[in-house]
Amino acid sequence: MWWRVDLAGEDRGWFVHQKDTMAKHFTKKEARFQIEFRPSEQASAHGGQVAVNALLNQFGLWQRIKQAPALEVRPHKGKGDDPVVCAAQTLFCVTSGGVSLADAERLDEDASFKELLGLKKCPAQSALGQWLRQAGAAGGVEALRQINRDFAQWILQKAPPPRYLHSGRLECFFDDTQIEVSGPSYLDAIAQHFGAWSVSYNKWVEPLEKKAQEWPETEWSAVEKTRWRDGTEHQAQDAWFRYQPGGCASPKLFAVVRPKSLTGDLFWRYAFLTCQEQTGWPRLAFEHHRLKGDKERAFSDLLSDLDLHPPPCQDLQAHRMFYALATLAYNALMALKLIPLPESEQPKRVRTWIRHLLLVPVEITRHARQWKACLHLPAGWIAWWRGYLAQWLPQGRQLGTIAAGG
Repeated sequence: MWWRVDLAGEDRGWFVHQKDTMAKHFTKKEARFQIEFRPSEQASAHGGQVAVNALLNQFGLWQRIKQAPALEVRPHKGKGDDPVVCAAQTLFCVTSGGVSLADAERLDEDASFKELLGLKKCPAQSALGQWLRQAGAAGGVEALRQINRDFAQWILQKAPPPRYLHSGRLECFFDDTQIEVSGPSYLDAIAQHFGAWSVSYNKWVEPLEKKAQEWPETEWSAVEKTRWRDGTEHQAQDAWFRYQPGGCASPKLFAVVRPKSLTGDLFWRYAFLTCQEQTGWPRLAFEHHRLKGDKERAFSDLLSDLDLHPPPCQDLQAHRMFYALATLAYNALMALKLIPLPESEQPKRVRTWIRHLLLVPVEITRHARQWKACLHLPAGWIAWWRGYLAQWLPQGRQLGTIAAGG
């Protein structure tokens, strides 16, 4: 930039050059272009579902569904919609952001989507709902739960351990909801399957409170004064003891803390936590259990990000089947996150990489009796896709990448 300088009121005609340090100006300009409309037989916005399908194929999901008698409810196996079709339609619907049977039905309008995933026809929502009801009544929910448990174990074997272990351990946190539903005997099942666990114990606490009140003072820790979030000052003590809840095969280790306000409380209040066998200060067990708050926020991925709050239909059996499949779909998304996605993508929410990884355009064409799928991807993700499909979709022949602007 050149500026004209006036010295002593006289125009000498001198110019001084100064470097322009101002940022460039960007604004919005309306683009002028031609618009053409084409039917969707050759293009789809669900190109990323090829990654989901490749992963589920590696697990052997479709064969597992075919082998589950409870999911086959047709009177004649040669007629109607195969259970694999109904399950695949629901899974691909949820992993692409769909939330209802109507969304699943709309996938039938996407010819390229069906061609890409090997589906000749997707059932209407009435037929899909009928399969969900009948399979649910025939024990299909338990069949899907078993498949889901095996799928979770398969994911843990494939994923790098640091991505799901805490301090080198696989830990589980529970609240009293399952205890309330299944009874205290559920603690035996937890202790049998998990090495590191803790459960908030807020139901049937009368025997625990009575035992804590009778616990000798020598078993309690020294009084510790703390200030709570509301500004009030409290004193607290903690202790260990053993108690055998009704229905449990053996006594369980309990941590108990008793707080009391310094200004208003006359009596101690009690909170209980049961956990795996351990030593150390009981307060450390409570501090560790508070980590479950971060884990509970993961439920928002399942309920909010996948928008699975409203029930899909009016039948309870259909609800259970749909949510069992939705949980399987969520685990498929988590498998994509934990196993192949780079470390930089691990903190991101499910809804973020559904939009960026799975909702990508794909163009389907046919040449010399062979189908060709062209995925339109951001340049930074092309290398990842090539590596992923080479590992998880070995039967797919990859062509060269078209350079940007080519």
